[in-house]
Amino acid sequence: TNLIKILGMFTFQGDATERNNVPLRPVFPEPVWGTLFYIGVCVALIRVREPRYVLALAWLGAMLLPSLATTEAPNFVRTLGALPAVMVFPSIGADLLLRAVHRVSPSWSRGLMLGFVAVLGVNAGVTARDYFARWPAVDGVPFVWQWDLAAVAEWLDAHPSVHTVTVGGLSATSMDDPSLDLLMRREDIAPRWCDMGSPLGSGGGLVIPQAGGLAIIPAIMPFADSLGSHLVDLSWDTTQELGTFRLGRMPALESSGTTMIRFAGDMGLLGIEAPEGVVRPGEVTTITTFWEALSSSRPDFKVFVHVADDEGAVVAQHDGLDCPSGFWHRGDQIVQVHPILLPTDLGPGLYSLRIGIYDRQTLDPYPLLDGRPFYSAGTIVIDGS
Repeated sequence: TNLIKILGMFTFQGDATERNNVPLRPVFPEPVWGTLFYIGVCVALIRVREPRYVLALAWLGAMLLPSLATTEAPNFVRTLGALPAVMVFPSIGADLLLRAVHRVSPSWSRGLMLGFVAVLGVNAGVTARDYFARWPAVDGVPFVWQWDLAAVAEWLDAHPSVHTVTVGGLSATSMDDPSLDLLMRREDIAPRWCDMGSPLGSGGGLVIPQAGGLAIIPAIMPFADSLGSHLVDLSWDTTQELGTFRLGRMPALESSGTTMIRFAGDMGLLGIEAPEGVVRPGEVTTITTFWEALSSSRPDFKVFVHVADDEGAVVAQHDGLDCPSGFWHRGDQIVQVHPILLPTDLGPGLYSLRIGIYDRQTLDPYPLLDGRPFYSAGTIVIDGS
């Protein structure tokens, strides 16, 4: 089944996946270049004893194997290595026809050459239209190809005085930082990264540099409402050709002078925000924790918030940290939102809140400096009525 689809991808029906291709667009969108491709393949098969034709056929066949052996054929990403060989075969077909016509009439061959050039121009124009006008308009393509980050990179390149930024990313722990690094021309900036409230994250987080700075929120990035109080002058920047984003100014941090709750791993808990009134079973209650990075080097953390009954049993919890610690600097403050779904059968009464951290990779806990496995952060009242 895949073989039939792959053979047809050149002139009939290409990759249907929006992130890979204009849906269903074949490799050759007009018949002339497609016909030359098939002629070139036939010529190579006839002349298969010549090493150069063997190389072209072997290259083409080998680079089509990844799509042949996997699902969703044809897949233009998995066949990308075939591209140089694919473009050789129309040249072989064109060369054969030009030589044959030249033997009949040199003037006809010149006319045929001009015709090929004209078709090549049409092909180039259609390709430019498809991939620079039609494809970007397909739902999901700007997101997959990170247009908003391209806009962020352009803006940062145009504002060399901006050095301290926290950027929102849906892939903050993996792809976003290297993507922005490749898109920017600058090498003097090291962004902090956060998932500020997307469905892919844990609830939303924000890194606030000690000296303040800018928060850059791409348009694709949902933003947790509770984080907005930590930003001022929040506005859209719509001057970019590719994508849009919001800019928020984060003021410099003021030292509170209070004693922090210190954990191993150079982390300090500054405080929490919990609901003041009663909460009900089956509802989502939101806890916000505030942290400080006490050094410039730390493991990859997760934060846990447990709701425990009077016997110490955990009845609800939230685990997560939406700001990868590898991008923090000493003195940064980290705000993390913890939405906790309470069980529907939870009885009324006082429940304690426990807060702690552990290694994201090994799951090893990082206790308080006095050895306690977690910090007791007060109580919440649950109304069972």
